[in-house]
Amino acid sequence: MFDCGVKYADEVHEKAKAKLSLYRQTLVRCYIMIKSSAFSSLIDSANYEYIPDDDVSDY
Repeated sequence: MFDCGVKYADEVHEKAKAKLSLYRQTLVRCYIMIKSSAFSSLIDSANYEYIPDDDVSDY
């Protein structure tokens, strides 16, 4: 990239690419957290400690 007139263009390009990749990962992580937050209350409320002891043969 020395033809564009910037002395350290390769380093700048690599740093910018790394920052953009990290930013994308953060955005995707936040998006998934927002979309899955509606389901987290359902998952948290599911409690299997007290499973009913009903016999299936009664039905």
